[in-house]
Amino acid sequence: MLAGFAPDVMDPAKDDGLSDQERLISWATQTFDFLFENQAVASISILSDLQNYMADSNSVYTQKGFTYAIRSRRQEETQKLPAFILVSAMQAAFLARNNAKEILGYDLFSKSERDLFISDTVAMLFHGMNDHEGAAHEK
Repeated sequence: MLAGFAPDVMDPAKDDGLSDQERLISWATQTFDFLFENQAVASISILSDLQNYMADSNSVYTQKGFTYAIRSRRQEETQKLPAFILVSAMQAAFLARNNAKEILGYDLFSKSERDLFISDTVAMLFHGMNDHEGAAHEK
């Protein structure tokens, strides 16, 4: 089931009129919704990946998929870390879903708060990516 899931996009390279941040929010929101719609399978998959993290795990495939949303950063290295951080944050939040309101301040069972969690997380990543690129150019 997880292998057949993909964000609602036919051609990831096709111009969709979205910024990288908007695209990543859209794809991550769809992925997070998928986790909540398939909680039992998602829990098994995430916990299995975390126990034996491999290059061919569902987690890594999700990370690779998210790198296609970050188009303005052509170097693969600048796409990998934000995708890894986002997937890791989503997985940890999902696993903590029953206590997320207390731990994170978001009720992840509420679609609007789940969307806000993704939007806030991606915004923080992009702010950090822009700061990091500026610092790299100063060296």
